[in-house]
Amino acid sequence: MSNQRFSVYSIKRAKLVVYRLMTSIFIQKRRCLRTLCRWFVWGGILVVLSGCQWFSTERSIRIIPPDIPDVLSSLVSGVDWVLEYRDERGFTLTREVSGSFFYLSGIPRNRNGFVLLYPEGHFSVDFFLPAGGWVPDDRDLIELTWESGSAGVLFQKYVQRAGSAGGINWDRIDQELKIRFPENPWCIKRDEILVELASGNFTVTDLSARTEVDFLLTLPRGHWVSSNVFRDPLVIDGDDSVVVKLPVGTSRYRDPANPGRELILECQDGEVGVFVIE
Repeated sequence: MSNQRFSVYSIKRAKLVVYRLMTSIFIQKRRCLRTLCRWFVWGGILVVLSGCQWFSTERSIRIIPPDIPDVLSSLVSGVDWVLEYRDERGFTLTREVSGSFFYLSGIPRNRNGFVLLYPEGHFSVDFFLPAGGWVPDDRDLIELTWESGSAGVLFQKYVQRAGSAGGINWDRIDQELKIRFPENPWCIKRDEILVELASGNFTVTDLSARTEVDFLLTLPRGHWVSSNVFRDPLVIDGDDSVVVKLPVGTSRYRDPANPGRELILECQDGEVGVFVIE
């Protein structure tokens, strides 16, 4: 009789153990499912908050403008700019920006490009030659310089004509211009360089400068500021002639005392034409 009671007790105890074990397994599964659900929910929230950057076809870059040179310190605000961006496939974007830094968003991913930055201030925004910066596809922070503006304009003009950047190493061209013409990167023979680039036979030795010649000129009175930040102002106080070094082509100047007045010096074939636009 006692053996029969022990057998019944053992069976009940075994059933209880199995029940507790199954209950524990069920609870553990529920906890795992809850944890997985939480991971999925938080993962979805993070994707949404990040703007779905993993799947986005656009990117955003932070841009730091250059310091204002002394020659412009009293003529531009230093915080207001007009920005132009063009990439290697011709995508363009123009915006008004301000501040010690700013973000440029909405540009295509996996493309290189160039930023040009024109200062706003005393004169119209299209007067001063721009600062610039090469924008590689793997960087999100760009510091612009006045020296890189020349390469930027060269890049934009080439892409406008060709429709794309043509696989040219524009970063190398930018660096070479800074090395070869540190005092004035705008002195290059831009039209001739564009022809060589289009020919497919371009080398860095084709980066040549326009000839500069000293001229004795009689100019109207004024404190004439050049559109090129690398050139000193022409200060004309009297009627005496002054010696001015000019490259072949057009040189533009304006007088802060008369912002609408522009002095144009056109140098061609060893002669200089002096024009004043009121």
